[in-house]
Amino acid sequence: MLSGLEKWTSSPTNMLSAINVFLNSHKTHVFMTLMDPNKIFGLFEGEEPGILQEKAQADNALLDYKDTPIFWVGMFKKLILNNRALYVQIQQHLSPEVLNEMPGMDDMAEFVTYNRAWYYVSKLDLKQKYHADSVKTFTDDNLLFCLKSAIKYFENREEYEKCAHMKKIQDKVEKFLTKA
Repeated sequence: MLSGLEKWTSSPTNMLSAINVFLNSHKTHVFMTLMDPNKIFGLFEGEEPGILQEKAQADNALLDYKDTPIFWVGMFKKLILNNRALYVQIQQHLSPEVLNEMPGMDDMAEFVTYNRAWYYVSKLDLKQKYHADSVKTFTDDNLLFCLKSAIKYFENREEYEKCAHMKKIQDKVEKFLTKA
C-alpha cells in the first residue's frame, strides 16, 4: 500500500490528478493573488503603462532580429547541432529495447529538424554582402558539418534544389575557413 505522497506521485497520471486537485482547491486564491484590478482597468485609460511599452519595444526588436540573415544562419546551425546532441543523449540513456519500441521516431525528428533548418537557410542570398557576412560570422567546422548533414539529408529525399542552395553556402564556408 502506498502512503500519501507516494500515492499521488507514483505515476504521471496520478501526478497530474494531484496538481489538478491542488489548483481547483486553490483557484480563487491564485486568481486573487495574481490579478490586480487597478492594473487591468488602467489598460483602458488611453495610455499604456511604461512596462507594456518596454515589452512592446523588446518584442519589436526581437521580431526585427528574426528577420536578419545572422539570425537565420544561427538558427540553422543551432537546430541541427541540438538535434544531433539530443539524438546522442537519447542513444546513451535509453536501452535498445525502448528505442526499438518507437520505430520511425528518428525519421520524424530528422524531418522536422531539417525542414525547419531549411526554412531559415533558404532565406539566405549570398549575392547580398550582409548575407555573406552573416555566414562568415558563424563560419566554423560546426557550420560546415551542419551544411553537409543537411545536404546529405535532402539528397536522400531527392530534393536537389535545396542541396544546390546549401552547396553554394558550403562552398562559401569552406572558402572562409581556408582564409582563416
